[in-house]
Amino acid sequence: ARPQSPSAPGRAPALHSVAMAAGKTRILIADDHETVREGLKAILSGQPDMAVVAEAADGSAAVAQVKLLEPDVVVMD
Repeated sequence: ARPQSPSAPGRAPALHSVAMAAGKTRILIADDHETVREGLKAILSGQPDMAVVAEAADGSAAVAQVKLLEPDVVVMD
């Protein structure tokens, strides 16, 4: 399993995210607006074949998360 880091500044790691993503498309959401990230997460997490494994509030955080988690897809603004 891949290590998990905090999905957003100030949030604790969601250690179960990687395990729960087994067999699903693993997604990282990157947007500077928290409301947009939350909305996308709500929509994508509702899909049975998708799992949001991380969020990032800026490009630097997104790059760090991609290097760490190697998601299948990055949704980025």
